[in-house]
Amino acid sequence: MSTCIFTVTDGTGSGTYTQGSTVWIVAYTPNEGSHFVNWSHVNCSVPSGSSGNAVLTYGYESASATANYALNSYSVKYSADSGGTISGNANQTVLWGQNGSQVTASPNANYHFVQWSDGDTHASRTEISVKSNLSFSASFAPNITYYSLAVVTGANGNGESTGDGSYAAGTQVNIVAAPPTSGYQFVAWTGQTTGIDNVNSASTHIHTQASNATITATYSLSSLIKSISGELLADISEIDDDLKTHAKKVAGVNNNV
Repeated sequence: MSTCIFTVTDGTGSGTYTQGSTVWIVAYTPNEGSHFVNWSHVNCSVPSGSSGNAVLTYGYESASATANYALNSYSVKYSADSGGTISGNANQTVLWGQNGSQVTASPNANYHFVQWSDGDTHASRTEISVKSNLSFSASFAPNITYYSLAVVTGANGNGESTGDGSYAAGTQVNIVAAPPTSGYQFVAWTGQTTGIDNVNSASTHIHTQASNATITATYSLSSLIKSISGELLADISEIDDDLKTHAKKVAGVNNNV
């Protein structure tokens, strides 16, 4: 009976068999990062999977089967939130152990790049030696303009008022007027007072606007001082009237002498 030398490459099952025999062949376990694809074959039929029966064809003294492998492929995907876009290939297919292609997180107008979902703060990136499916999202934030707020102590204030600084529009800032000097009292905030909760309160809040601003704490004589001053003026006026009356009387006496 005629024989056939059967050679199996990258698998088991090699040997000398009778022509027309059925031989069980098994592909070797794939290397890391690869997978079995199919068998190449000569003078025999082969299984569709990595193991199975190969049937040697009658009439041939030799036959062969070779296991074929391929590297695994992985998806590398990039996305962006509403503040920007991805420049480059955002949906990549990369073979095991190979590098992806560079992408860049590009902000829209009036936005800036913040970071990728894995914490990377570089806008441009390339995945190196890819060995699994990967997905990354770029986050962006609006550009913020800061405006100066000057909090000034007016005349008869004692010290510095607080709240100075640079703030984004809409920031709530606590403003406190400096204490008044002796005999005076806080009256009101003046200047660019839009956004102040209570202009008549020495300690209040201002909600900053989209412009630089200066506000001033103003002071006046205290109510008590005003009251005392008024009483003194009244007394002085009364004394003045008495003196005038006395002077007229003295003048009349002198005229009668």
